[in-house]
Amino acid sequence: MIINTLQFIENNDLHIFKITSDTENNLTVENGRLIIIESSNKNKVAQPFLIGVGERFEIHKNKKYFIKSLVPNTRISFSNHFNLAKEDDEYIQKLFTDIDDYYFGYEERYKKVYDIGADLWETGKPNKSLLKAFRKFPNIFKGKVIDLGCGEGRDTIFLYQQNIDIQGIDISHSAIEKAKEKIGNLNEEKSIFSTGNVLYLNRYEDETFDLAMNMGCLHMINKNSDRLCHLQNVSRILKTGGYFLVDHCKSEWGKGFHTIEDYEQVKEQLKDFHKENYIDRMVLVNGEKIKIPLKVIPYLEKSKTDLIKEITCFGFEVVETFETDTESFGNSTLALFRKTP
Repeated sequence: MIINTLQFIENNDLHIFKITSDTENNLTVENGRLIIIESSNKNKVAQPFLIGVGERFEIHKNKKYFIKSLVPNTRISFSNHFNLAKEDDEYIQKLFTDIDDYYFGYEERYKKVYDIGADLWETGKPNKSLLKAFRKFPNIFKGKVIDLGCGEGRDTIFLYQQNIDIQGIDISHSAIEKAKEKIGNLNEEKSIFSTGNVLYLNRYEDETFDLAMNMGCLHMINKNSDRLCHLQNVSRILKTGGYFLVDHCKSEWGKGFHTIEDYEQVKEQLKDFHKENYIDRMVLVNGEKIKIPLKVIPYLEKSKTDLIKEITCFGFEVVETFETDTESFGNSTLALFRKTP
């Protein structure tokens, strides 16, 4: 069957489909999210890609791809005609088992916060760790900069206002739309923001950026395989000699957060993200602080020593580290790395 668009509907999301194309093609997620796996030799590990609203994926001619919806009513479109068939092969079925889309929990969170009338989830001010780095290392904010996991864009917008050539990317299309709204209020370009999964960074070519910032995003990637994927791609998109700025929680996740009213009351719940677990978070709606139950999303605490060891495995050297404790990231390590030749 050859068609232009595809609509996954409720109760149909358990099926896996094979897609091929006779021409170079672009798949775009219009609603929902899905998994894409490119066909490869059975002896080679297949790389799944999890993509959400607004993201594009290149479909190359004469190659096979397998897709599966992650949520009901996922809708995708294509730039050209494509071929679609249901796939029942057991080997292909196994490729899709145990794939976890936990990182999309941020889209669910932002959407819920906006639905109750909040203007922002976080404060609109740049985070204190970024300001510290900006004052300490002004020379690293030169050339092309990318803000990985930019959320509502507060850090990206701040740097843009300092005439930095910066782009922001986040998995939550709701947060990205909010970021575009905020920068639009400044009568500026909105194109610096993109929806995308920071694990793959597949919209960016090799050695594109002079500085990559991961401010409170890496500690929300808790699976080792996902962290490996992310760090490999950060190294890939950075120029040799480029910098990688990271703020990563060390311990007591949630302590001091401005959205948590009483850390001692919820600290044990914060550790239990292996099941449906919700805690009250403080959100500002029309100038008033209100409580809203939000799901605890997976995170990973890591000591400074272990963080340095992990990141330097990907061709980085340490420039400097700081101990930080902020209302955004809590007890953290702020570290600056440089990509070595």
